[in-house]
Amino acid sequence: MLYDMRFKACCLLLCSITLIHSNTIAQDNKQDNTKQYYFNNIGDQSKLLNGTKYLGYPNYFKEGHPFFISDALQKGQLVYDNVKFDQVQFQYDLVQDAIIFQDSTHRIQLINEKVERFTILDQTFVRLEKDSQNTVLQNSGFYNLLHDGKVKFIAKYIKTKKEAIVNTNELLGHFEPSSFYYIKKDNQYYSITGKKDLLNLFRDKKGKITSYVKSLGFKYRKDPENYILKVASYYDQL
Repeated sequence: MLYDMRFKACCLLLCSITLIHSNTIAQDNKQDNTKQYYFNNIGDQSKLLNGTKYLGYPNYFKEGHPFFISDALQKGQLVYDNVKFDQVQFQYDLVQDAIIFQDSTHRIQLINEKVERFTILDQTFVRLEKDSQNTVLQNSGFYNLLHDGKVKFIAKYIKTKKEAIVNTNELLGHFEPSSFYYIKKDNQYYSITGKKDLLNLFRDKKGKITSYVKSLGFKYRKDPENYILKVASYYDQL
């Protein structure tokens, strides 16, 4: 009888310990899942507030906009201050070559030197420095990485503010776009300003490249970016 009572007591104690341990594990797992959700979906976005207030442009700039493709906020990915952020809302200002971060209460211009790369509207941009090794680049800043193979094809997009007085002394502003193209071959960048530059750069495969461009069905001046992209991609296959 005494033995049975002791056995039952031991069983109850063991069950209680097991239940407490299970609850502890469940609570720890819940905390871990909460932390993982935070880092996966939110991250340390306080870093994105490390910049300056974005002031925009005077309201007399009524024609066009200063941003890449669209003036609407876009969800994209960026690496800022060595931290990767997914699904953040921002814009790329081509006049100031700047990333504009937006949340519910802030509109912040990020520090350019801390932006390593970003993807917006399915286009990936990387920051490059104009230095003694990259003297042909337009400037230090963000370049669209259009092709990344044995050769690299990058584009620099710029918008310039233009102002004019119209009608009765009314000031009207607009944004004028321009593009600059470069190919990196044998660890060196080359400026591509026309078909001649492109064919000369790929002269080691001149015969095949010449035949290929004849089959494209459109001329360089009609769509230079697409033309260079197709030729660079083809060259990488040879």
